[in-house]
Amino acid sequence: MTPLVGIFLILVGLASIFAKDLLWEITVFSNQLKGIRSERTEWWDTWTTVGGVFFIVIGLVALFAA
Repeated sequence: MTPLVGIFLILVGLASIFAKDLLWEITVFSNQLKGIRSERTEWWDTWTTVGGVFFIVIGLVALFAA
């Protein structure tokens, strides 16, 4: 089970780094449901990348700990 979790986390991390437009569309949609206006900023892009790196590292740890 742990290898699947590791692979999932790595894929989420890669999406956070390389598929930011897709993640932004999901964010906008989610905020629209909540009635919140969305504004894509440099801060959002930076922290999406940082989060992606974090997910990749945790995914690799989970993958090799299995």
